[in-house]
Amino acid sequence: MRQIGKLDKEKDAHRFADYLVTREIPAHAESDQDGWAIWVRDEDQLDQAREELENFRRMPDDSRYAGVGRQAQTIRDENVRRQEEARRKTIEIRRSWKSGQGVARRCPVVFAMIGISVVVFLLTGGEFNQNNKTFRLLHFNDPIGSVSGEEREFYDPWVDVRRGQVWRLITPNFLHGDFLHLIFNMMWLHYLGSQLEDLKGSFRFLWFALGACLVSVLALILVDVDSGGLGGGMSGVVYALFGYVWMRWKFFPEEGFQLTQFTVLLMIVWFFVCFKMQGVANAAHAFGLGYGIIAGYLPVLFQRD
Repeated sequence: MRQIGKLDKEKDAHRFADYLVTREIPAHAESDQDGWAIWVRDEDQLDQAREELENFRRMPDDSRYAGVGRQAQTIRDENVRRQEEARRKTIEIRRSWKSGQGVARRCPVVFAMIGISVVVFLLTGGEFNQNNKTFRLLHFNDPIGSVSGEEREFYDPWVDVRRGQVWRLITPNFLHGDFLHLIFNMMWLHYLGSQLEDLKGSFRFLWFALGACLVSVLALILVDVDSGGLGGGMSGVVYALFGYVWMRWKFFPEEGFQLTQFTVLLMIVWFFVCFKMQGVANAAHAFGLGYGIIAGYLPVLFQRD
């Protein structure tokens, strides 16, 4: 919060602060030694607030400042209501998750995705094995030929999709190369995905998850995988969920999404650390994160319009 200037009269200071609130600039007036200070909460709005203050000083009796007190109070009351609602939802969600009661019932798609991932992990032996039939069936293409045993002389990531095996644009997300890979992704899928499904509903979560799966696999095919390479995993979807929850938590706190600054920092640091590691699908992370941020932030743009 920053001070943008002072006014001599208490009545003018409160009237101007109320006017800023009606302009969607959170502000308040405080008594100071030599007048009344105007404080603005958002530093990104300081320039606009200072410009408005200069306009007020030139024309304090302008009609635009008439009757702003009641409107500003209505806005403040609504903000208090939204904050209280967000606090209530936060408490309910934390209590529910802590007890573990009803989470699976409220989030069937998340738990189905976790269950499928675990079953696939067991069927593939927990590795990217191009000789394993389950892996060959679910990878974005059969790395050594069709499941029937056809030999291939060159690597073409689209060959099986062109033959109508469109499930391969989704199923690589359920493949994991080792136990830690699986556990890490399932932990974040549960934490982030359960929030989205619980707060937005299973139908919306399902469509979001399908889109994230598709984006991740396309990134894997187009950017991450070199000729003859293998890849998969749910981490692109996890970063899509992180991007979405991050935006909703930041811009729509009343919805009840939960993150901490530490979690945000951890996910961002890990995102960049992965670029130093071998065999990581960094493009899937990046495309997934971008997909989630866009999906979560888009309503903010419409609100501003």
